[in-house]
Amino acid sequence: MARVLASLILAVACLGACQPDASRVKVRAAASSTPGARSSAGPAAATAATLQRPPGDVRALAGLVEIDARYAADSAAGRVISNNGSGVVAIGAAGAGLAAGSNVISNNGSGIISDHAAGALPVRGVGFELLQATPPPLVGVTAPAAGMALRAYDLTTAASLSLGVDAAGKPVYEVLSDGAGKFQVFVPAGASTNVLLTATAPGSQDPRLGYTAIATSGTAGIDEDTALASDLIRRGYGRTMLLLFNTGVPDDEALKAETPEDRPKIQAGAKRLRDRVAAIGGKTWPLAKQQDVAQRIADIIMARYDRKRDLCDGSTESTFDAYARVMHAERLAVTSKMQELVGQGQDPLAFFAGRSYITRANAGRDVPYQIKKPADWVFVVGDFYITHGDLTNTQSLVGLFEAFSDLEVPSDTLPTYVAAYHGDQHAARRILYLDPDNGALPAINAVLDAAAAAP
Repeated sequence: MARVLASLILAVACLGACQPDASRVKVRAAASSTPGARSSAGPAAATAATLQRPPGDVRALAGLVEIDARYAADSAAGRVISNNGSGVVAIGAAGAGLAAGSNVISNNGSGIISDHAAGALPVRGVGFELLQATPPPLVGVTAPAAGMALRAYDLTTAASLSLGVDAAGKPVYEVLSDGAGKFQVFVPAGASTNVLLTATAPGSQDPRLGYTAIATSGTAGIDEDTALASDLIRRGYGRTMLLLFNTGVPDDEALKAETPEDRPKIQAGAKRLRDRVAAIGGKTWPLAKQQDVAQRIADIIMARYDRKRDLCDGSTESTFDAYARVMHAERLAVTSKMQELVGQGQDPLAFFAGRSYITRANAGRDVPYQIKKPADWVFVVGDFYITHGDLTNTQSLVGLFEAFSDLEVPSDTLPTYVAAYHGDQHAARRILYLDPDNGALPAINAVLDAAAAAP
């Protein structure tokens, strides 16, 4: 136990150096405990056409959508179907009709909408259900999901991307995962290096049934862990970019990991960007507008983030892979606890609501955190005790130690978490200040100009 405590003290002390100053930056609490994409805009997806690869140069993205089957079943009072011997979550009537594995598509496109550091899409009303002939799965069990609506967005421009064409050659902007939960889409080759993939349960307003993931090319699966990792990096960058509206010079502690040659470049570049924000009146904008612009800048950085080559501090592991591994370890620990509680006839929601580290996180929030599925607990720990700017190092330490000890999360989880955090902060500094030819600064200036011209 002493060794675990020592590692937590060291990790939190390192993390505190990169957190925003609570006296200068106040981050609005998200409205839900697991922010993500909600269901997309437009009419119900058609079932008459099959997605085709368009002519010209495109990037193929293919993978599997896998979601928390028990939460989906409980939320929708539905069922799980068997598909070739394995359980598949069928989303709505369209999902149930996809057992043969055909994709369903929609031609309606829409732009991405920021939700103050949590990507969100408008909601449309279409039925959602789960088909199941056998008892519901255990708490926390995941399964492939048929009929999830997939969309893709350019992270630099926020534009909705076409995913292919229909039989008439018309661009398609929404594709449903097939009967096995799989998908394949074709985004324009000229889109941002990374795109934001969203998978939503059509018609559902529940953010826990909406997922976002960073994708480049090739395999681009979406599941609980990759969605948590993608969301954590996006929110972390969004909160860091809020510093542009208050201070643009990273503190000395945060720059210790940078080379002596790079430190002055980073400080000078941050000051120029800070001065640019001040010159257009950004420091006097309402907090909501600052958050919107900060998240747009964060997404421009995300467009250039290298999911495989941006490494953890002092490691050869990529920050994204480390985050996903940490999310998985935490989620497994929570799953085990929730299954134990259900087996004892206890309500997991009530149990977690009474834990001291959750009640502290809920203090002062308009909408309290609620642990309705294992991924919620992972989100709360990351959102409040890791990236929140209002906590001292001691407060973070107490909450993290309580939370991880409560569920017996492996002791190496937090140091990995922090190494990944420092690694992705270095990646942001590289993209903003050390790689002038990547196009990030012109895109950021365009966002700032548009924001300054807006009412």
